[in-house]
Amino acid sequence: METNSIRRSDRLALELPLQLSGTDCTGQGYIEQGSTQLLSRHGAKVVLNRKLLPNQELSLRCLSTGLAAEARVVGQVGRGPQGYFYGVEFLDFYANPWKIDFPPPAEFRQSVARAFLECARCKSRAVTYLSEIEAEIFEANRCLSRNCKTCNAMGLWTEPDSLPAHKPVSERNSPEEHLQATLARWMNSMNERKEAKPNLRMAACVRSPEFGEDVMTTEEVSPTGFRFKSPKRYTRNSIIEIAVPYSRKPGNVFVLAQIEWDRALPNEGVTLYGACYVQMQGSTIQRIEAKP
Repeated sequence: METNSIRRSDRLALELPLQLSGTDCTGQGYIEQGSTQLLSRHGAKVVLNRKLLPNQELSLRCLSTGLAAEARVVGQVGRGPQGYFYGVEFLDFYANPWKIDFPPPAEFRQSVARAFLECARCKSRAVTYLSEIEAEIFEANRCLSRNCKTCNAMGLWTEPDSLPAHKPVSERNSPEEHLQATLARWMNSMNERKEAKPNLRMAACVRSPEFGEDVMTTEEVSPTGFRFKSPKRYTRNSIIEIAVPYSRKPGNVFVLAQIEWDRALPNEGVTLYGACYVQMQGSTIQRIEAKP
């Protein structure tokens, strides 16, 4: 997990095929296939079976979209059976070979969750920040109604290929009907929620160098942080990453957080943790506060 520089956008765990070309550390030219491991608005973590050096420039073409961008190697971040892992950064601030819309960082402060969604009509894809009501609707239905910049209209957005295939559409309620039913239930319970607001529980995945991926259900989420239970022993003040909501499918959005406090629950055999969202600039940790 790389946390040595400030993140200008979220990181999307998505593998996309790439063609990369440039000059390696020996001065030899290459054109090779590779792939992304994580991607963002301004770059990616890529895997390539070729030794490169920091600040070397390369050309990157996303084979899924056919779009290309020039990039530089920020540094090597690991090595595995597939090859070397590199962090790369686009030279052009506006480059977007993924053809994925990333929201402005300021919107982070108003959201409680993040999802990777696809327009059911035009197949545009976007990282989407969810408010509390949107997160509750999405957790219940795995779809949302939102505006599409390409269609210039409101429409249904789902996880890519997320509709169930075992039951014909004619034999089940449409996603729009599910969405409307959940919204109606939410509106009908507004008075009760004002008096005793329930915690928003969502599927989540915490990543850390010590424990890898830890899948659980949150006890509560908010624009500033979250609570979760785990049998693992996280160190207070340690930096983690979390994707909430989380899906077993590719395309989870991970953000940085820091463990603030912990409380053992011996009767349950787990520990309750509280974490806040953060960003890092060099070695300085900056807590992300909710927008007033």
